[in-house]
Amino acid sequence: MRILIATGGTGGHIYPALALADELMSAYPDTKILFIGNNDRMEAVEIPKHNYDFFGIDAKGFNGNSGDKIKSIQLMSKSFFLCRKKIKEFKADLVIGFGGYVTVPVIVAASTLGIPSIIHEQNSIAGMANRFLSKFVKKVVC
Repeated sequence: MRILIATGGTGGHIYPALALADELMSAYPDTKILFIGNNDRMEAVEIPKHNYDFFGIDAKGFNGNSGDKIKSIQLMSKSFFLCRKKIKEFKADLVIGFGGYVTVPVIVAASTLGIPSIIHEQNSIAGMANRFLSKFVKKVVC
């Protein structure tokens, strides 16, 4: 099985994703896993440290003034197309998002390609990205 995991921003997103990847590799050693996250956040350092393949994109949260929001939309649009290409190249069977704005272009791209997706919400109150993405996925798990 080929699983793509989108995560990033904080350890609260990254470490649960790494824990799942480790469990999957332990149970199913032939599984191929690729992580997608931001180029300039802690996931770009932490995930390769754990010997997983990592593909970096540029994404920005949808907050701030109107100029910041326009920049976010531009980056998300560009990242959406990069994610579609990477998902096709990787031949993902499943995409799992662990929250944070970086998961938005990944999950939406998977949805447009007809690839089953899941999001994991580790907080008691769902974040903005996961609330938005809940309509694009097969399942939300807590």
